[in-house]
Amino acid sequence: MSQIIKKNIKSDISIMNDIVTDIILSIDKKIGEDNLFNIKLILSELIVNSIIHGNNNDREKNIFIYLFIDDKWVEMSVSDEGEGFKYSKNLDPCTFCESGRGLLIVEGLSDHFIVCKNFITSIKYI
Repeated sequence: MSQIIKKNIKSDISIMNDIVTDIILSIDKKIGEDNLFNIKLILSELIVNSIIHGNNNDREKNIFIYLFIDDKWVEMSVSDEGEGFKYSKNLDPCTFCESGRGLLIVEGLSDHFIVCKNFITSIKYI
């Protein structure tokens, strides 16, 4: 049986851990412990990226979180109110100073990874 989770939150880094924990607690029995860490890391990185880079830490802007969970995969989509960006899969991780590593981590943990302006989707098979 599938499950859908939708959340709209303000761009406030101080509530990010509570939001991710709430989501993980609502899906943990369906996902299994071996996948929970990766799902939590993917969600955390996507939300932090939207807060810091997408919405420029503007607490008046929103983050939109969508999860679809079924027996075979978890689809996680996070979008923000920023202008978006163009993601290149050929970035050299050695050139990053302060940013960029999070999306490389998410891409590495994802079975499918899609970036379209200010909308990122990660699909993880379970």
